Amino acid sequence: MNAPYRSILWLHDGSDRAAAAQDWVLALGRLGSEGVHVAHATGAPLGSSDPFPHDPQGLEPRLLARARGAVNAACATLLLEGLPSRAWVDIGQPATLAQRIHREEGVDLAVCGRSGQTGLDRLLLGSTAARLVRELPCDVLVVANTEGVALKRLLVAVDPNHDAQPALARAGEIARRTGARITLLTVIFEADPDALAAARARVEALARPLLGEGDDALPWHGVAVHARVPADGILRLAGDHDLVIIGTHGRRGLARLLLGSVAQAVVQHCPRSVLVARPLAQLESP
Repeated sequence: MNAPYRSILWLHDGSDRAAAAQDWVLALGRLGSEGVHVAHATGAPLGSSDPFPHDPQGLEPRLLARARGAVNAACATLLLEGLPSRAWVDIGQPATLAQRIHREEGVDLAVCGRSGQTGLDRLLLGSTAARLVRELPCDVLVVANTEGVALKRLLVAVDPNHDAQPALARAGEIARRTGARITLLTVIFEADPDALAAARARVEALARPLLGEGDDALPWHGVAVHARVPADGILRLAGDHDLVIIGTHGRRGLARLLLGSVAQAVVQHCPRSVLVARPLAQLESP
């Protein structure tokens, strides 16, 4: 039985969001991970050639010392839980450090908390979570500000017109190790009952090869709902589940920045933690 994630990157910023993310790192790490990379970047301004150009009081060393303390404490907690870990501390933006660790270590999953950043700053620069979802070529788990972790009810958003295999595969791997029940959701523009039934049938046909059917199947069922905006349909059901799993597909560049993908909209507003599953071709590319 394959582990969902062999190597996990935990972006730790010393905040309450990081504490919430710790529970998810432990929960997923216990499903067979070989280790965790715990990373803290001090957050130098974007585009600055000198991260601390006005530092008469030695701010940089203090920030680095505080970061090392937070990361070392997190690594000690993981070790007590039986998960080996490696500490990473650097000057710069967290998403940039995450990209470097992914290149050097080939992590399968990045875990971070969701910030409260909104408005023009988020549109132009993006929060750490938004940048990871947009740029990092591995799966990303964005942890909502909720208490505790449960893996009993998984909501998997499936678009039959795009590659559904990554999200279905991740859900299957998690469910096989936890016994979680899977709800497969597709959202369509039509409210017609026949169209909804046909959409549900398409999703169930996609799922059977990966999730099984009959006595050997994982506990799963399909649902189709009507919504004018796909993210709205997903968010409508999210609160009744423990984890939302969603795939991504090819929108890039300015159109993605200005309009946003369904995945980014769900990540920003979802009351539950969201796992963004990458296309398999993207995961296998160098």
